[in-house]
Amino acid sequence: MDRRLMQMTTKDFLETAYLTSDRIGRVRIKAYLPPSRSDLIFKFVFPRTVAEKPVVAPEDKHLTFTWRFDSVVTVTFKIKNLMYKGRLEY
Repeated sequence: MDRRLMQMTTKDFLETAYLTSDRIGRVRIKAYLPPSRSDLIFKFVFPRTVAEKPVVAPEDKHLTFTWRFDSVVTVTFKIKNLMYKGRLEY
């Protein structure tokens, strides 16, 4: 585990970790939960709504997560793959 991740805060990721949707645009993280010595998992927490609009909606085609750290990580999620029994589940 990169020790820097244990020392960083939400503020450190405001411009480098975000979601992008065609409908909403760029969505900043709400919180960063760093790893600990006993739990090596770190988490980015994003809001479910922006300006009272859902960040992800069934009519969206995809949602992209981008994280710039030492390199750029980009993951695109197809919204249709997040549907379960006709409902958006994430």
